[in-house]
Amino acid sequence: MEVVLCESDKLHITLAVDEDRSRTWIFLEEEGALRFRHDHRHADGTPDEVTLYGGYATNAGDALVQYFPADEYTCQLIDYACKNEWVVMMNKEKTLFSYILSLDGVMRFQPISTLPDLSK
Repeated sequence: MEVVLCESDKLHITLAVDEDRSRTWIFLEEEGALRFRHDHRHADGTPDEVTLYGGYATNAGDALVQYFPADEYTCQLIDYACKNEWVVMMNKEKTLFSYILSLDGVMRFQPISTLPDLSK
């Protein structure tokens, strides 16, 4: 993962799996709410048919963990993802980043990434 854009109201994190960099996580501040979106692109940069899905953070999170249940746009775009929840978190040392995808409370996917030392 690589932070490619960091502004006061938006954060873009590109994900790389080998040479595939077609996915970007987007975190947006929209009218006081935190929104999480998945931006999927083809190699030529055009948007995938299934892109920009995600949701708004619930009030259950804190500085290290946020919960994003699927929003209405996601439900309309991907009907089977309507009960998805994405959880993004860092450990308290801010050295590990984890992403969890759950469906109806059952974990489906959890990659963990080591974060670069940003204190230098």
